[in-house]
Amino acid sequence: MRAVRTIFPLAVLFLVACQSTDGMLDKDKDLNWGQPFEGDFDAVVYRARSKILKKFPLGIDLDRSKEDDGDLWSVWRYDISVMYRETTRNRARVKVEDLGEGKVRVGVAVMQQLNDNIDNPSVIDEAKWVRKHRDPEQEETLRSSIEQSWNRFEASTTWKEKNRTEKRKGLRPDLVERANDVTLEDYKSKTRAPTPKVTGTNEYGGKQTDYGSHTREKKKDPDDG
Repeated sequence: MRAVRTIFPLAVLFLVACQSTDGMLDKDKDLNWGQPFEGDFDAVVYRARSKILKKFPLGIDLDRSKEDDGDLWSVWRYDISVMYRETTRNRARVKVEDLGEGKVRVGVAVMQQLNDNIDNPSVIDEAKWVRKHRDPEQEETLRSSIEQSWNRFEASTTWKEKNRTEKRKGLRPDLVERANDVTLEDYKSKTRAPTPKVTGTNEYGGKQTDYGSHTREKKKDPDDG
């Protein structure tokens, strides 16, 4: 009976340890939240998913993720090394919160663990994951990339004119505007002036363009006697 009493608490501690592996990622308040910004909720969630897949190629954890709520978890990404304590694993959680009135905000958490198996540090099946901690640099990079990807933009006038489906009547307005910006006076002022023609002689008696004149004897000046 005493043995059962001893084994039961140990089993409970083991289960708690297994369930709390991602404990620091579970609470929304512990996420690294950015500032609210204008954006479509579904579009931002889609972009968040694509950014996670770029950083964590093994994909989205479907058991943990609730994409309709904007809550996405990645599968573990393993960075394997044959050196002791250099094999790590990382996973991310991204949550997009709908604030209403066309505004959202993005929260991110990235956790890293270290393999403490000294005998086979590169064997994932035998890994002993320890030293659970957050990675603020990865969190900031992932969150900012999701926020910066959401930009409203409009095609330029030039693109619209080049790709229009209706026939155009007259000249392209973007080219007309571009031509109106240049006047004849401005053009003349920006053209290069012609190179002046040299008619003088050099000190050797030859023309300035006579490049062989320096090999000939210099003419004497009458004033030198």
